Amino acid sequence: MNNKVTYGLVIVVIGIVLAFIVGADAISFLKSPKEIKEIYDFDTADSLKDGDHVIIDVKATLGNAVSYVTYDKKTGKTSSENNRYYLVPFLDDENAIFLTIKVSNKDFKGFEAAEDFFYNYFLYNSDEDFTETFITVEGVVKKLDSEEKKYVNEFCDEFDSYMGTNISDYCSSLYVDTKNKPVTISMALGGIILAIVGIILFVFGLKQGSVQKANRQALVNANYYTAPQNVTFNNNPNAPTQPQAPPQSFDPYSVANDPRFANLQQNAATAQAQANVTFNNAPAQAQAAVNNAAQQVTTIPNEVPAVPDPVEVSPITPLSPIEPMNNGDQNNT
Repeated sequence: MNNKVTYGLVIVVIGIVLAFIVGADAISFLKSPKEIKEIYDFDTADSLKDGDHVIIDVKATLGNAVSYVTYDKKTGKTSSENNRYYLVPFLDDENAIFLTIKVSNKDFKGFEAAEDFFYNYFLYNSDEDFTETFITVEGVVKKLDSEEKKYVNEFCDEFDSYMGTNISDYCSSLYVDTKNKPVTISMALGGIILAIVGIILFVFGLKQGSVQKANRQALVNANYYTAPQNVTFNNNPNAPTQPQAPPQSFDPYSVANDPRFANLQQNAATAQAQANVTFNNAPAQAQAAVNNAAQQVTTIPNEVPAVPDPVEVSPITPLSPIEPMNNGDQNNT
């Protein structure tokens, strides 16, 4: 597996994960939004369902029902508050529904202002009506999970005990997950593009790997064709009379455009022709060698050279003995 295949798989996985995370929200954002402009638009609020795209003008809120915070492990204190779940009322003359809206910390101030207005209106009998829009949010309707729903119900129960109401009976199991529409759609498209690029890179890597494998096989075949072949005489029935075919056939078109193998077939044909010439000339060369050896044997001389006659040698005459000298003569000397 080459690098392109590996990188392609990684990019595909990243793209799929990213598209999966934000894909559903991006699809919801592509739908026409349901707009709630007034606190008294109960019918629209009551008609919301999971997956709807909604835009809400917030006029009032009962407060923060759930908070998601980050704790500092060293101090054990809250280091940041990331999200809040505010309970927003929608009314008509006979009915009410309390919808939870999940917001990030950048929207806290707008909801805090809406909460202050709500309690001033009910507790201090303010003459102001719900006409001011404190913040407008856009998001996707989703279902509360079991833990979120538990905290929302506890908040409603506390509110009922404090205010003497029964809003617990009207709390919705849905919430609005506020998101940035352009960012969400861009992330989904980015995930799809990444997945496509990864697939292309993966396929290209596989194709390149197969071409490289074919080239390697072609190189092996080229070396086999150009290697010296065993040439034997025709009197050996087990010996090959022609160069053998390569172990595996190869497709010449796979390397036709590769300059390294442009003369591959020509080289192979030349090598085969040379092997054939060597094979065809071998019997004649062997016969010539035999004839030459036979000719050398017939030129050996048949006569042995004559041995010369022996030379007569006369006997050697012995020398006469030397006479010893007497004492008188020795003294006179």
